[in-house]
Amino acid sequence: MGITINIHSILASAKCLVVIDDLWSLDYLDWLSSFLGIRETASKLVASTRFQELATSNPSIELFKLRHLTEEESLELLVRRVYVNIPKDPQLHGMLEFIVKRCKGIPLAINVLGSLLATKQTSGEWKAALRAMELCNVHQEDSLQLFCFLYLGLFSEQPSIEVETLYQLWMAEGFVQPNNEESAITTADAADQYLDELATRGFVDVNEAEVPNSSDSNLVVCMA
Repeated sequence: MGITINIHSILASAKCLVVIDDLWSLDYLDWLSSFLGIRETASKLVASTRFQELATSNPSIELFKLRHLTEEESLELLVRRVYVNIPKDPQLHGMLEFIVKRCKGIPLAINVLGSLLATKQTSGEWKAALRAMELCNVHQEDSLQLFCFLYLGLFSEQPSIEVETLYQLWMAEGFVQPNNEESAITTADAADQYLDELATRGFVDVNEAEVPNSSDSNLVVCMA
């Protein structure tokens, strides 16, 4: 309660910008605005979300759609992520431009790949890691599958995630796309195919698990 009083006191005495990252529920945003008393002050609340339907569900919310990064911005971000624990190496730097083109300006893919490569010390280790992920000489669909796999790295601290939740996250990031506009395959079908491919290659296990507080069960992805 003491923290709540302190926050109310700060918001009442000064104009503040409150930033909430990765919002999943509009109900939570409404509750938070009321809880902090933002509507009664000159303060502003900014929230990021990966769900377009959430961002457009309330007409009173001003929406800003983020663009993909340029190649220059992507390279700058990748360099910051890669050279956290290792010294800069001209031989490695030459490979960064190739990686940037494959990531297509998607910050999440750049961050995850950068974090992975930051653990590698030599160009040989980098090449081995990229070959293992089949990043070299792949088509667009394979690149998207790679991003779907890398995305699972965000859940490394939890043993599993529900399949439907994972599909929604993939779709929100733009990682799941039908083969072409005339294809009868839906985005959900494409997500199924991507997950089946990852399971076939032994990257994940897909099992049926009980839903807490329910008699139902659901499919979950278990990190391999």
